[in-house]
Amino acid sequence: MATHYEVLGVSRRATPEEIRAAYHERARRHHPDRVGAGAHPGDVMSSVNEAYRVLCDPGRRAVYDRSLAGPTVTTADPDPASDDWTDEWDAPAPPRHTPLSPAGPARFPWKLMLVVAAFGSAVVLVAAAFTDPPSEEPPDGILRNGSCVEIEANGDVREIACTGSDDIVVDLVIPTDARCPADTMGYRDRLGLGTVCIRA
Repeated sequence: MATHYEVLGVSRRATPEEIRAAYHERARRHHPDRVGAGAHPGDVMSSVNEAYRVLCDPGRRAVYDRSLAGPTVTTADPDPASDDWTDEWDAPAPPRHTPLSPAGPARFPWKLMLVVAAFGSAVVLVAAAFTDPPSEEPPDGILRNGSCVEIEANGDVREIACTGSDDIVVDLVIPTDARCPADTMGYRDRLGLGTVCIRA
């Protein structure tokens, strides 16, 4: 049985351009419209088409070349000038794609995240154990129940740092349209956020 190379009339080392030119020449010569009702012209043309289909694709050609070589390995040095000599290294190998990661969805590094979380928790706990908490928060200007205040000349109050002696302490903060309880005096928050009730 003739090989695809023999059907097209090219050597096994033929370039893609030589294979294409040989196919066009054979197709013109053996086309059924040109040959007419001869001895099975369709069989010859189908062989030419199949040979070209295999040899024009580098991957199919490589597989076909390996099938021609067979499983035997020769130890003698072959003659490179011979048409029937096939160098397995000359045949274009099919493309091999090596994936950068295994197939399937990406995996989340749970173990690494657990180690990082444990280390971070340990750092926070050690830092908390050796750090003294702030003795008192500095005033932020927003009046709350228990804030220390100073009464200004215009009757407004503003927050100050508590000193512990003779501090004026906010008993209750209410909306501006509400009234302070009977045992407290009402003052306007300097920021206008409400009325401050201070025990008399």
